[in-house]
Amino acid sequence: MSRLLTIGEIEEMSVETLEKMLSLGQKETLSKMKITTEQFLDSLKDEATLSGLNENDEFITISQHITHIQEMDKIANGYEPDEKTVEQQYQDTESVKETSLATQNINNQLSEFSNDGFNGNISRPDILTNIKDKKLIFNLGKHVDKKLNDCVGQEITIDKILIKKYVKPLDTPIYDAQTGEILADTKTSMSVVIVDKDGTSYATGSKTFGYALINAIYDFGNEINGLKIRIIKTLRSGAQNQSLDFELV
Repeated sequence: MSRLLTIGEIEEMSVETLEKMLSLGQKETLSKMKITTEQFLDSLKDEATLSGLNENDEFITISQHITHIQEMDKIANGYEPDEKTVEQQYQDTESVKETSLATQNINNQLSEFSNDGFNGNISRPDILTNIKDKKLIFNLGKHVDKKLNDCVGQEITIDKILIKKYVKPLDTPIYDAQTGEILADTKTSMSVVIVDKDGTSYATGSKTFGYALINAIYDFGNEINGLKIRIIKTLRSGAQNQSLDFELV
């Protein structure tokens, strides 16, 4: 199946529906990787949840997600993908436009953080993380313990952080009605995972939370490990709904 699936389709998808969508070749590929249809669907749904996209947003094709799992499995086993190989693999697919998270090293404050995202026209997010274990990064992309939206009021001591930023072209750019100037031609979404000192992982797709966490990284640098935060909701100026956020404890 070549078309992009929406977030809503993925969230509502059953194992039986996925079975009908998978080609014989795709089933054989999953079988060789020893991945069941149920496991593949769980992984697909986790990725959709962590993307931070809305229900009607197009997200990924089945083929792209299979390739994603293959590449992440190689990375988890110590393989570093060649840039040309990756570009060739995705040159015929619809891809998400990527931009880099600002990760400049300010007085060595961010020396423990690395921008480990893929650059170029491929369907990968840019990543800001202090996690060195690539297997853990891979696993956090498939499963988290809790959603931060369910943890309002809870205090969490930060140990590890994984921030993924996605920039997707808009189908129709937003123009200034008077000047014709393009006001926006991309849509940014973000997924954030934090892991506490006990190893419990928490995820959110809130950009408010994500950018606040990036600011905290700039402010505290390597000292962010062990920083205690309280999950809150705040009403931003001009906004109608409260956004997920945090305050320092």
